[in-house]
Amino acid sequence: MPDITSQLLEQVLEARLERRCLQIVGGGSKEHYGRPSRGSKIELSGHQGIISYQPDELVLTVRCGTRIEVIQALLAEKNQMLASDPPQYNGAATIGGSVACNDSGPGRPWTGSIRDSVLGIQLITGKGDKLQFGGRVMKNVAGYDVSRLQCGAMGCMGIVSEVSLKVMPRPAHSLTMKLEINSHIDALEHMSLLARSAYPISGNCWIDGIQYVRFEGAYSAVEKAAKDYARLFPDANELRDGSSFWGSVRDHHHSFFRSSRRLWRLSIHPTAQYSELEPGLIDWSGAQRWIPGEHNMTEMVAALSPIGGNASLIKGGIGEEDVFHPMDEGSQRLHVALKSKFDPDRIFNPGRMYSWL
Repeated sequence: MPDITSQLLEQVLEARLERRCLQIVGGGSKEHYGRPSRGSKIELSGHQGIISYQPDELVLTVRCGTRIEVIQALLAEKNQMLASDPPQYNGAATIGGSVACNDSGPGRPWTGSIRDSVLGIQLITGKGDKLQFGGRVMKNVAGYDVSRLQCGAMGCMGIVSEVSLKVMPRPAHSLTMKLEINSHIDALEHMSLLARSAYPISGNCWIDGIQYVRFEGAYSAVEKAAKDYARLFPDANELRDGSSFWGSVRDHHHSFFRSSRRLWRLSIHPTAQYSELEPGLIDWSGAQRWIPGEHNMTEMVAALSPIGGNASLIKGGIGEEDVFHPMDEGSQRLHVALKSKFDPDRIFNPGRMYSWL
């Protein structure tokens, strides 16, 4: 597959010389995420390919434009998978975009985020330099962790042209149980109860008045957990096509995400309770909650201030409004300082994350 690193470097140097902003574009699956993009496009979808894959070492190195579904198909041949199971978004999602947005699937509380999987990166800076951070082995921990700094940076600090990741074995067996729970308060209590159990849980989600619990692992352990769960909750039933359900939540295909309403995502302590905001979907065993409605950032921050957590507007942003939770002054200064080091001329995705970045 093509390596277009030299072309990317040329485009960055040319943009810097012309003082022109660049809008970093991969598969186009994250256009709904963040503030409006500015600048001419620099396309990364052509920068594809598996650089190295060592199944015995559980390590994979790929170019940023490689699609998630291609990576997962390769890993499946060795009964392995990306630990964070990032969204695929109709096959358009790329590994570079997933790293830039720190995008993870429903199993994140148990298998970790994509940030936790990153071992090293190759970064193209706003100065037109190609730098290598981290490595391709799990024990490489020397120096500043610049690799993971890029996770969730929305491309504001540079172009992640290559990434090395640790992968994990695919579970031998998977089974999903469903249980009717009408109240989201009761659903959170149910999630908290399961979190204290020894069940091999890899997914815990509530939506449309139904609680979904996914058990994964060895066949005997999963079957035993499902039987115990059914004994404790006699109204629970097995969901026959669990993989389709979890895929619909992960990739935002579920009917909940099709509404034209504004949609907020809260990252919060799993047991936190509040009265102002009623979630339509609860995932990550309570740590991620989706709130539909015409709220604004000021209202969201006020509602979360007594209990902690942060809010992001995922869909329905208007104009130039900020869509990510405000940072304190100290964090802002740190981000601006980092931006000045990696991208001194502010050519990469200016304003995509915050209006001031």
